[in-house]
Amino acid sequence: MNFTKTQKIIAIAGGGIALVFGLLWFFQEQGLIKVFPTAEDRGLRATLRIDESKFKAAVGVSDEEFRKQINELYARRDKVRKTKNDPAAWFAFGYQLNYLNDHEGAVRAWEVVFRLQPQNHVVAANLASNYQYFLKDYARAEFYYDKALTIQPSYTDAWKGLGD
Repeated sequence: MNFTKTQKIIAIAGGGIALVFGLLWFFQEQGLIKVFPTAEDRGLRATLRIDESKFKAAVGVSDEEFRKQINELYARRDKVRKTKNDPAAWFAFGYQLNYLNDHEGAVRAWEVVFRLQPQNHVVAANLASNYQYFLKDYARAEFYYDKALTIQPSYTDAWKGLGD
């Protein structure tokens, strides 16, 4: 079988490209470099996505104040992007989403905080409260109330939430 010069060049270039990508993937798996986005990267990007269509101003909040709160959310997201392992930054980002009535976004942010600080009973109770009262996922709410009470058995907000 005879190959033309062009076919040989294409085959060599394709093999070279495959070899380069294979080496990049191998070194990333070893933790030596980071080239390709991981599932965790994609999850964080989704968590940091802001959907303003979900925002609703609380009663009595002026349009100017509401816009100020939205701008604060963007500032908090920028801080999280700079310090991805800072639970306080994630908590503030989730709190701002919660204030703007994006409860699904708040839950995603607070779940990151809970992974970073699994002994934080306040975050567990916040998650439980959002699941119970806004997302209507009672099984998840009970799970997080139980987590909060396991961490801090005297936490009355968690007992109250379980009673509701």
